[in-house]
Amino acid sequence: MFCRLKPGSEPGFCLANTLFRGANEEMLSPAAPGALALFQASLDRCIAAPHFLTRFYARFRATSEEAAKRFAHVDMARQERVLRASLYMVLRAAQGSEDGLEHLSEIADSHSQHRYDIGPREYTHWINCLLEVVRECDVECTDETIAAWRTCIQPCIDVMIARRTRLAQSS
Repeated sequence: MFCRLKPGSEPGFCLANTLFRGANEEMLSPAAPGALALFQASLDRCIAAPHFLTRFYARFRATSEEAAKRFAHVDMARQERVLRASLYMVLRAAQGSEDGLEHLSEIADSHSQHRYDIGPREYTHWINCLLEVVRECDVECTDETIAAWRTCIQPCIDVMIARRTRLAQSS
């Protein structure tokens, strides 16, 4: 089921109303229940694993000069708490929940060229590093688990990239 908004649509037309107000081209389809369940179970195991987020940020910064620069003076303990909460909000967005979609909208705005200027290539590197660390930290990880992470996260990233493009065009 796709959720589309038409220009001038009224609040309540769709759970994604906050995220897609006036953007009739962008859409987010809730992930399939099986993928959602696999993603959530794996996410819970990863978060419970010692140093999951620390390992992710170490890998991300070590394999990207841009990421290393971005996080050079960041309180990484705080950043890890932010990412932990954000991953659960991405899960909520993948479920079609309004609070998750609102969070996704806030992330898209903060990552736009007007703030942190996160480009599409950086998202690709981010998800690839994240999934490498998922494979290391989730003791039950399979190829199907990784596919579930991609199924749930990639559409959220695609929406953020589309929003970035739209914001750039309107500037």
